This record gives sequence, structure tokens and C-alpha cells, in this order.
Amino acid sequence: MTVTGPIPARTGLLETLLASVRAEFRVEVYHPDPHDPVFVTTDAR
Repeated sequence: MTVTGPIPARTGLLETLLASVRAEFRVEVYHPDPHDPVFVTTDAR
């Protein structure tokens, strides 16, 4: 896991989570790039 910045000694759960999540994933609904090999697959099982 990559932390984007220092986490203060006393933070709440939400602050800790937001410090750990990259900015591009901090959205209401995440729409991945159609060519992203991790989040999009053409395999239907």
C-alpha cells in the first residue's frame, strides 16, 4: 500500500483511509479506463 502523505498521530478512520487512497479513486462512482487491464476484462464467465 502506498500512503500519499504523512498520517498524523491522532486521526479518525476516515482521515486515515483518505490518506491512503490515491486521489483518482476518491470519487462517488469510479469509471475505469476501458483499456485498463486490472479493472476491465473481456472475459465473461
